[in-house]
Amino acid sequence: MNFLQQEATAKSGDETYGFAFTTNALCILQEEMSPEAFNAFTSGASANIGMVEMRQVIWAALEGYRMKHKTRPDAFTLTEAGDIMDGIGGIEKVSEVFKNLFSNSMPEPKAEEDNVAAEGKDKG
Repeated sequence: MNFLQQEATAKSGDETYGFAFTTNALCILQEEMSPEAFNAFTSGASANIGMVEMRQVIWAALEGYRMKHKTRPDAFTLTEAGDIMDGIGGIEKVSEVFKNLFSNSMPEPKAEEDNVAAEGKDKG
């Protein structure tokens, strides 16, 4: 999955928060998560991570957006990330936000004729 430069926003209470999977956000996440959880997340198997890891994902994405857009001087805490998750509507609503974020990061599938044309050129 190509997460870089993908962004989303969501309302939590009266505030709108931004989430971005920048290089810094992914590095933060890799430093905080176990290697198994990080690999599950980045390979698209995020259903295999628990609530602690999901909160870390939210936190890293909040931090990525904050650092990129300079939205506030102080870093978010993990506790704030959990509160923001709750304000958005819990794990189900957060999952919807992130599904939209990830669907925007996936490359468009090539048309069948493009694949056939490319195969024909290789045989030439």
